[in-house]
Amino acid sequence: MHIDALQAAQLSRATANGFTARARDFLKSKYPELAGKADDDRILQFVEHGSKRAQLHGFTSEREIVQYLLVMIHLGPKFDEDPRRTAVLAPFLDPASSMRPQMRLNVLLQAAAAQERRVQEKLHAHR
Repeated sequence: MHIDALQAAQLSRATANGFTARARDFLKSKYPELAGKADDDRILQFVEHGSKRAQLHGFTSEREIVQYLLVMIHLGPKFDEDPRRTAVLAPFLDPASSMRPQMRLNVLLQAAAAQERRVQEKLHAHR
């Protein structure tokens, strides 16, 4: 996979217009435990890393990138390289897919929500 010139330009524009900082602030407000574990620079690095990974999979709008970041939080920062996950999720990570990006993201978000439910169930079972 690679980032073509158009995707690189979109990523540059998103970063240039303050997207990275807005995404960081959003993640800190939605996940205060994340803010407690990582300083602003670390969260910015996560956003930048996630933005690049999202672009690789054809997610280019700010909304799509933020949703991809949410998936990364629940499935792991390199979930898209984990053979256990890619065996099932590969069609939804394919930028050449005939599915619209938002449809592919909806499936990824559902996978992330299912993972979060499993984590919560384990936590409650150990109490």
